[in-house]
Amino acid sequence: MAHAITLIPGDGAGPALTGVTRRVLEATGVAFDWDEPPAGEAAWASVRRTKVALRAPAPADAGLDGFFARVRPCKAFEGARTRFPETDLVVVGGAGDDERVLRAAFDYARETGREKVTGIGAAGATVARDYAGIEYEADEVDGLCCRLLAEPAAYDVLAVPGAPGDLVADLAAGMIGGPGLAPGVHVGEDARVFEPARGPGDNPTGLLLSGGLMLRHLGEAEAAERMESAIAGVIRRGETVTYDLKPTPNDPAAVGTEQFADAVIQEMNT
Repeated sequence: MAHAITLIPGDGAGPALTGVTRRVLEATGVAFDWDEPPAGEAAWASVRRTKVALRAPAPADAGLDGFFARVRPCKAFEGARTRFPETDLVVVGGAGDDERVLRAAFDYARETGREKVTGIGAAGATVARDYAGIEYEADEVDGLCCRLLAEPAAYDVLAVPGAPGDLVADLAAGMIGGPGLAPGVHVGEDARVFEPARGPGDNPTGLLLSGGLMLRHLGEAEAAERMESAIAGVIRRGETVTYDLKPTPNDPAAVGTEQFADAVIQEMNT
């Protein structure tokens, strides 16, 4: 059965990014029933119906008010420009209260086999009692940021509610090569909106990886693994990548959005 998905292209580079992401997702062989409503309330009405949306990077709007956490994995790719190649962590933030954000972090750790949650806020030790087998440590935002730059491998899942969570997530995205490589998902009571960080307009990697998170949420882990491996292979070789993934930004061999997606599909089919 096809998965019902709300597709929210947004404006600017959004339609091009969602277009190629849709093409790559369909190339995995998974069946989708896409709903592309007009922007605004019609889009959020569709999300309430489908419970799953793929959204191009866009400013927050009222439609996200019911989503209490945002999960942003940050993993360095071989071939990307980064001084922190060992980075592989997840930042969970959001506008929900401290306990809800912490529980979202622990739930994500349990679902994905991660072993440690580092939390900001007083509720951490209490919440941790409900998650046997997952280590918990408390920290402060300033100390966390300093240690993150000095020793990124020390962190696994970071639970940072409120505005500091956005700061830490942006810092982690910068460490792996920029926001164009950082996927994300907004977590609500019964719905998920998969949306990357806002990055360079030509680079669809963040939205593609958000699509991979969506596939896993839909129970299509094998398809997600194939797509993610293909993305990693294209970035590792560095031949058919966008300008922000080249050794120098003005590299004339850099390609556009469509060519990058073509390379990912070819890699999946190899």
